[in-house]
Amino acid sequence: MKTPASTGRKTATKKPAKAKKGAAGQPVPGETFDKEEWAALVASNAIQKKTVGQIKEFLQAHGVAAVGRKADLIDTVKRFMES
Repeated sequence: MKTPASTGRKTATKKPAKAKKGAAGQPVPGETFDKEEWAALVASNAIQKKTVGQIKEFLQAHGVAAVGRKADLIDTVKRFMES
């Protein structure tokens, strides 16, 4: 009688969890929310290079509602800069 040393199954290897950007409600260290710096980004259209998360954090840091798609968020930033 044979005793199988292994059943031929491979064990699943766990992937490490992705690192979170920051603690909930806490800004990411090194991230700046300077209004003049962001105004320059809007003027040069470099705001397109920012991530949705970065744009939302900027808006929330200034007390502005951050909802919608990236284009909506960029429009919200532009309106905020004009006010």
